Amino acid sequence: SMLAYRLNVSSTADCAIINSGGVRATIDAGPVTRGEVLTSFPFENAVVEIKMTGEELWKTLEGVFSQRNQYNEKEVTSTIQVSTNLNITYNSGNANGTKLLSVFIGDKELNMEETYNIVTLDFLAGGKIPDRTDGSN
Repeated sequence: SMLAYRLNVSSTADCAIINSGGVRATIDAGPVTRGEVLTSFPFENAVVEIKMTGEELWKTLEGVFSQRNQYNEKEVTSTIQVSTNLNITYNSGNANGTKLLSVFIGDKELNMEETYNIVTLDFLAGGKIPDRTDGSN
């Protein structure tokens, strides 16, 4: 839904990622009420679009599945939920740093040198997704 929302504003969005801890309740099938949305997403986060290279996205996703930030080695304690067009294959039995096997956005394999527009929450973009310039987060 974050990707669909953002695509109404920007046609450049490629995929969406949210931390699972940010979703606090399910929404039943049928008409969605404001109350259900506020119960499911009780934090005052804004939906934002950030740019990441394929390499940065790969390292970020590897950190999620290895449960170890690939920029600073800090523990990652949350998993993610992604838009339907982001397909991730990983092997939990592999060593940390090598769990991620493939990433596709739509029908195209992730290109390490391409820049992607990622829809996420300002909470994640503001430091919970690693700062790729200095690796300090």
